Amino acid sequence: MPIPAHLLKHYGHRWRTLTRPAILARTGGVFDSAGRYLGGARCMRCGTPDVYPVGVWLRSILECAHLNGEAADNSEENTAALCHRCHKAADYAHWILAYRAWAIAEREKRLDEKDAGRPVLATLKEVPCLTFPAPPAPPWLKPPRDASITE
Repeated sequence: MPIPAHLLKHYGHRWRTLTRPAILARTGGVFDSAGRYLGGARCMRCGTPDVYPVGVWLRSILECAHLNGEAADNSEENTAALCHRCHKAADYAHWILAYRAWAIAEREKRLDEKDAGRPVLATLKEVPCLTFPAPPAPPWLKPPRDASITE
């Protein structure tokens, strides 16, 4: 999952050398004496084993997730090693709201760009909206007159 630009500050040297290895070690990850990850960890939700062999290299398939969505919170309760499917399931509620907001904004932007090339629509946007008064209520819907009021 790509990391948004405004969150990159949370994934620097400390994340790579301390936080992520600690998360992987909590789930059974093995490291050599130089601190390189050798595999052995499992997804904390579904148990999918880690490490996908690519030639002579090993590639980790686990992602480290912030369960509450706060990238600054690296506590043990908030972080978990999850496979891609479980990570997406954990982030879906937050992601779908952000995606819908983005999609609506993009749609409005495209419509505005399209409308900019149509002079009639530009003039219609400048004209104030016509408002009409609400029609009177029919007599059978009028509230009963208060008997205490005398004419």
